[in-house]
Amino acid sequence: MPKNLDPLLASSFSELLTAKNCFSGLYKTDSDDNTVPNVAQQCTVSDNGLKYTFYLGESKWTNGENVTADDFVFAVTRAADPDTKSTFTEQIKGIKGVSEHLSGKTAELGIKAVDAKTLEIELIKPDANFLYKLTTPVFMPCNEKFFNKCGGKYGLGTDHILTNGEYKVFLWSDENYIKLKRTKSDIQNESVAEYVILTESKTGKSNAARIKDKEIGMTTVVGEDYTSISTDTYTVDIAYRKNYAVVFNKEKLNEKLITALAMSIHRELYAANISDRFKLTETVIPDDSILMNSTAFECLSLPKHTVQYDPETSRKLYLDAVNSKGVSKSTSFTVKYCSADSEVKPVLDSIISGWQSNLGTYISLKTEDSEGKIISDVKNGNFEIAFVPLSDSVKDILNVFNNYIEGSKIAMTDFEKAVSALNSAENLTDASASANKALEILSSDNSVIPTVSVPTAHIYYSTYKNVHFSKFDGTVDFSVIRK
Repeated sequence: MPKNLDPLLASSFSELLTAKNCFSGLYKTDSDDNTVPNVAQQCTVSDNGLKYTFYLGESKWTNGENVTADDFVFAVTRAADPDTKSTFTEQIKGIKGVSEHLSGKTAELGIKAVDAKTLEIELIKPDANFLYKLTTPVFMPCNEKFFNKCGGKYGLGTDHILTNGEYKVFLWSDENYIKLKRTKSDIQNESVAEYVILTESKTGKSNAARIKDKEIGMTTVVGEDYTSISTDTYTVDIAYRKNYAVVFNKEKLNEKLITALAMSIHRELYAANISDRFKLTETVIPDDSILMNSTAFECLSLPKHTVQYDPETSRKLYLDAVNSKGVSKSTSFTVKYCSADSEVKPVLDSIISGWQSNLGTYISLKTEDSEGKIISDVKNGNFEIAFVPLSDSVKDILNVFNNYIEGSKIAMTDFEKAVSALNSAENLTDASASANKALEILSSDNSVIPTVSVPTAHIYYSTYKNVHFSKFDGTVDFSVIRK
């Protein structure tokens, strides 16, 4: 359940889902994941690609007041204030003055209301993905008068949230559910849901089990067994948006050790220990990832990782490595993994068993409570070996391995240069070229070994029509669903 309904603080799936349905921004994504106008009816861009002028259409807050350009200015101003601790601030850093504000400095923000219906935003450099960024919660409008009236409680209850979307928060219960109510009367199409209830299990029952028992009508499951759900009653859409990889820390393990461990990973052996729902993968990028803030993915080549299972060579390399260190022929390693990833744990168990039997190693396991903590540890180099979940966009995944210290005197590697170019790319052509270069380098790196791809199952009653789960964040626009 959400902890806060302020879209500027949205981080959990339920908070993102509520923000998407209860707020309307300048732009939104449609059922094909294209970026289309929303509150902004028209947009013009200056010849240098830096100044955007938006002409707003009619949009009303749930208290009946008109949404104005000032509401968007106030939202960005709040997000740029470091005391707000807003999520997704990366999306607003391209606006003039925002980075300075976030670092505690004083600067003029490049956003202003020309009049009630005209908004100007000035960027520090051209950004081909800027219109998409406007669809994210950090750009949702905020009524300054109402916000100040809440006295620090904005977003913490139904009386302390003002929305302008297709739905409003009608009831927020302590008993694990939120009830949304449609804000517009739709007499001509009564098949639109007047109410939507977002509910959490009180008993710990899995989402797959809950939908099978008809407790809920729509859900997303990752890593749960959905195969017994009747496809006569339900639609089950499958996407592969998460891969797992074994990652070795180059700063803590020498090259021979890494290669020896990598060449002792027996794909066919662990393949026998996983569910048929999972797929073996030879790339860190899931099949259904997006490049950055774009659905364009076909422009990428996905080279396979080159390391092959070779127990004899790996044993020799391992003995050479440990002898060169002047230690005994048996050494130990610590592997980090997320305790929530129980269904893919057999993959890791099989890999560890292979290391122990072929190399004579001792492996200790260290669990973390969240996948985010595993990702953070890898980025910060706080690990020896990690079993890493990789999802989100191609750009996000590549940045997991791009942990050089900005501004250091150490020369950047070719991989880091490619990822840096991807991060600063101003158009899809440059982004895809940089991503392909980084992927080519990563495919020959023995320190990152892809293992399996895990399915995401979107399940809903077959009587629901126009259901679309966003490729960007997995959320659903309830207002377009028909029954």
